[in-house]
Amino acid sequence: MKRVVLWTLLGLTVLVASLLSIVGARVAGADDLPPPDPALPIVFADGSSMPLSEALGRARAGLPLPVRAPSVRQSLAADLDSKAVDDPLYALAEQNRADGKLDQALALYLSIPPDSKNYARARRIAAWNILARDLHKPEWAVKYANEALAAAPLDDSAWEDWARVYARTLGLPVQ
Repeated sequence: MKRVVLWTLLGLTVLVASLLSIVGARVAGADDLPPPDPALPIVFADGSSMPLSEALGRARAGLPLPVRAPSVRQSLAADLDSKAVDDPLYALAEQNRADGKLDQALALYLSIPPDSKNYARARRIAAWNILARDLHKPEWAVKYANEALAAAPLDDSAWEDWARVYARTLGLPVQ
């Protein structure tokens, strides 16, 4: 009985190591995602726009950004989610993603600094929701899924999205 368990564990370990190696090989052959363009125009809820660099400067200075008020559904989700933090960059990224402006949302999510409470969540959303699922670029998403997991190793959602990104990188049809 002990031998069967040991052989099973050894087989699973070899399988997981092999799959991780395949993902590593696919990611190593892919081009890196370019950093967010500071000149990328960010469109706000009121119709105004400014370059990403200016929006980041305003957010870091504590100046308000014109963000649409959250819907009732978003407010309820934020109330239920203890990790929801009042963060103008994160709110603006969420708004752009909801509006289908994925390039702007991605730039904003990737601009959230590591000391933000929303850093891990932003990396996770950029990895799975935008890069792997919507843009079909899981090779680019692996880096950000790893960063999300490193920033929040006890977050179940980070593990789930990490697994989804890796599965998509292996070519598996994951939703």
